Amino acid sequence: FDSPPPPSTMPTTISRLLEQLPTSARKREEAISRIVEDLPGLRQAWERLANADAEFLSRVAECELAQQDASPPTMTALRVQSTRMCVSISTMLRCAREMSTRDVSGIEGPFRSLARTIHLATAPPGPSEAPELVVPLSLVNVESALIVGYKAALLGDVRRLHPSSNVSGWRVPDGFVITAEAYRLFMAHQGLADEINRLLQIHESATLVDRLRLSSELQQRIITAPLPDRLLTEVRAAYRELESAAGHRGVRVVLCPSCVGEAPPERSFTGQHRTEVNVGEDLLLMAYKEVLASQYGPAAMSHRRIRGLRVEDQPMAVVCSAMVDTMAAGLIVTRHPAASASSLLHVLAVHGLAKALSEGYAEPDEWEVSRESPRIAARRIAAKPERFVAFLAEEGVSLLANPPSMRDQPALEDERIVDLARLGMELEAHCGGPLRIKWALSKDGEFFIQQLRHVLYASSPGAPPGPSEAPGPRSVPATNKETVLVRGTETACPGLGGGRVFVAHTNNDLLHIPEGAVLVVARPLRRWSGILPHVAAVVVETGGVFSHLASIAREFRIPALCGVHNATALLQSGQDVVVDATNRNVLARSSSQLAPSHGSEPLDHSARHPGQSATPVHATLASILRQVGPLSRVNPLDPRIVPDNIRSLRDAAQACRLLACRQILKLSHAPGLLRHLTVRHPLNWWVLDLDDPRLEKQAGRPSPPEPQAPVLHPVLYPMLNAVWTGIARADWTLYANSPRQFRLFRFIRRLRAAVRPLSAPRPRIFILSGSTTLLNLSLERALFTIQVHETSPTRNALSFLWQWFPPWTPLPDVQRIVVNAIRPRGFFVELAPDGLCVWSTGQNPSELRRRAAFLGALIAFVQRPSAAQNLDFDDSIS
Repeated sequence: FDSPPPPSTMPTTISRLLEQLPTSARKREEAISRIVEDLPGLRQAWERLANADAEFLSRVAECELAQQDASPPTMTALRVQSTRMCVSISTMLRCAREMSTRDVSGIEGPFRSLARTIHLATAPPGPSEAPELVVPLSLVNVESALIVGYKAALLGDVRRLHPSSNVSGWRVPDGFVITAEAYRLFMAHQGLADEINRLLQIHESATLVDRLRLSSELQQRIITAPLPDRLLTEVRAAYRELESAAGHRGVRVVLCPSCVGEAPPERSFTGQHRTEVNVGEDLLLMAYKEVLASQYGPAAMSHRRIRGLRVEDQPMAVVCSAMVDTMAAGLIVTRHPAASASSLLHVLAVHGLAKALSEGYAEPDEWEVSRESPRIAARRIAAKPERFVAFLAEEGVSLLANPPSMRDQPALEDERIVDLARLGMELEAHCGGPLRIKWALSKDGEFFIQQLRHVLYASSPGAPPGPSEAPGPRSVPATNKETVLVRGTETACPGLGGGRVFVAHTNNDLLHIPEGAVLVVARPLRRWSGILPHVAAVVVETGGVFSHLASIAREFRIPALCGVHNATALLQSGQDVVVDATNRNVLARSSSQLAPSHGSEPLDHSARHPGQSATPVHATLASILRQVGPLSRVNPLDPRIVPDNIRSLRDAAQACRLLACRQILKLSHAPGLLRHLTVRHPLNWWVLDLDDPRLEKQAGRPSPPEPQAPVLHPVLYPMLNAVWTGIARADWTLYANSPRQFRLFRFIRRLRAAVRPLSAPRPRIFILSGSTTLLNLSLERALFTIQVHETSPTRNALSFLWQWFPPWTPLPDVQRIVVNAIRPRGFFVELAPDGLCVWSTGQNPSELRRRAAFLGALIAFVQRPSAAQNLDFDDSIS
């Protein structure tokens, strides 16, 4: 803020009364002359204040609507909104100081305190109490979750179980964890976090293409950013210790993400982050940054946005474990995602690395094992034409063709399957819930547990609904009698999804998929995960319920059907279909039942996540709104500005607005500047046009009043005409017929009105300036102001103030009648002890005029709410 002027005494009732006496006339004329002389600056300050006020109200409206929506804004959007609200009020304060000589420190002090509270609510958390950047995996347990993340803590805890295990022939690989504190240090190094927040604020967009472009740019910034020297030193030292434990140089490692704040099954990031396999020392640090960068991948960003999560609440740790020379790999799923009550345990296996399973390159062998015996209840041996292998002498992995003799052979013998089933049940009992366990079999015949997490299944809190409760698409009927086009073999996520088919083959297709389409792909590759939140359903030729894409579909509750043979050939792009994932069918749909065209309405994520009101972002939003409002007083200037009257940002904005209004109204004291409104009405109405060139000519030379004030017709000013249309609809005869014999009483009433904070020589006056129209109406029992600001459809704003004066405070029943008449028309309504404030923002010009007319009619309605009055206006107002 600029430094405030020296404090001056705020006007009191006595000082205002003295200003009305004849002895003060000369001083008043001199003050008015100075105001008129500074008219250009006053007009500019008034216009800037009105713009800032409209911007502030627009931001408040967006936050209020976001709080009512089940799908919250992003944390970046909240920071942008709160910052712009504070900047708007700062601008209003500066303009109020320019326009008035009054002391505004009574507004500035509380505003600074409110802005500081909002900043603390939106600021990222401070540094952790645990300064460790790297921790050996042998020292990790479940109590380390806030340091090393969920997956690392679970893996370290299982490692400690190994010596007392009842199952032999397994262990957890050696390794270390680069902690969440290292992530925070890296993001703070050279202002990387600030740069990312800046990009998020600049490029925040709802379109898919823009989100993909932003995701790519953010990941590139992280990958190319330098690591702090301290982190480099500690990671290299941990790697040397890993080499020492392995007994040889050049140990290859696997880098796996482990987020703090992840708590499956309620909050899981399955398949959304990158895992780097078979990494050597030379690329270790680069691979680490690539894993961190995946936190800004399209799927992860969409997941946080839909779930209402803050990225600063999920700092990423990374597990670096020794690479296993793998012969076979797969999963142990102790409870099937779609059948949590099943008594069967599932073991899946492929030749080589598990990547072939998770990305659908090969159908896995699957065994169903009874949990009671355990014994094998069923097996399915699939043809496996390809496998992924890692040559420990080289970086990365390779996709190789299996020899014909291997393709139909099971990846494991039945005896080893039973061993894995026993191990899975033991780990499930130790971890306290159903698990999805990633294992690898070394060429030495030893099993390694590489990763494990709790299962997200249909009856979990936050899990996708089961077949009986799956929500259908908005335009698809509950019963479908259409033709079955294709059938699938596995339901990855139950439910119905309808739309037009989009067959995707290459990365370039990511940029062209329409919103709300049915995605059809050959394999459940990780690259499709970024567009999953934008589609209505997914159809996959290969892969199954345990692939990464299927896991992400369950996270977002997208109906997903796997094992649909030759789907990319049988389904054509643009074809209208219904995916019934529950019954494993893809149905044709008639033209009378088509869904809305692509992008015609936004995705209804609130239907998928009904319990979002308790998300961290919603909690932050609620904290911000507690500082934003409500109004503690409709008129914080009455009787004077004191800090106790400024308890919210709305109070500060209201005080600045009324302080500026009071200064503008002083211009109406200058003789010869008011124009009479040419209307047929029992009362006189006046207009002060700040754009009138006569005001410039009057600078410093107040002239005597003209014999007859010039006239102005309301039709010349659309917004004034709209407000007048509403005013003219009411019967004002009651206010015009005041008895002449009570002149003393009328004089006393005028004196009383004159000492109010917003006094003018005329009780009914319009102020016109650029894009702003202001009405000030002072009655014996109440003060009314209507302000309309028209700049653009997104920043148009209008407000209505009704301040009542004791002892004429309306009864609670009357207040309730008025509020019930206003709220259905889309206004925000705030009741305060001294009055009522109504406002709205973001309307197009025709709707803005209609609402302005409503507010004009509201003046008479609030004084006689029992009288029959028509408050509806059509589009003919111009």
